[in-house]
Amino acid sequence: MSPTIALLLGLLLLFFGGELLVRGSVTLALKMRISTLVVGMTVVSFATSAPELFVSLRAVLNGSTDIAFGNIIGSNIANITLVLGVTALIFRVKISEQTATLNYPFLLLASLVFGGVMYYFKGIPQEVGFLFIFLLLVFTWLLISKSRKENLKLATEEGELLEVASFDSLF
Repeated sequence: MSPTIALLLGLLLLFFGGELLVRGSVTLALKMRISTLVVGMTVVSFATSAPELFVSLRAVLNGSTDIAFGNIIGSNIANITLVLGVTALIFRVKISEQTATLNYPFLLLASLVFGGVMYYFKGIPQEVGFLFIFLLLVFTWLLISKSRKENLKLATEEGELLEVASFDSLF
């Protein structure tokens, strides 16, 4: 198979795989009664970061830690500049209250811990890796629980509005 055909086939599979991922994540959000933003920040981000995770794990197991760091940092730069930058060029990106009150502080904390660890230890010790995994689990739990509470509040308010509307229609 020629490289051009392989590239086109790969792009086609990537497109359809991404479409299935997005549709599945929206269905999951509706079934779990959480916002699509939260599913996007958890399920979709895990799925799209899986290739970087496997490349980094393989590099570390082969003793090429520089490749692992380059892969992680490069993919984050590409995601921020390409995905967010191109989106912001086309559409106005609105920042939700949850993003400002929960996501930014957590991201800042994780970045400061990462920078401090890299500066003082000249690498990432295993214990700090466990700390990062713990922070990820706490952050994911906070996102899901906060989203469920907000969706329950919205559903309750909608129910009250429907009750008031049906009561008003009686008179």
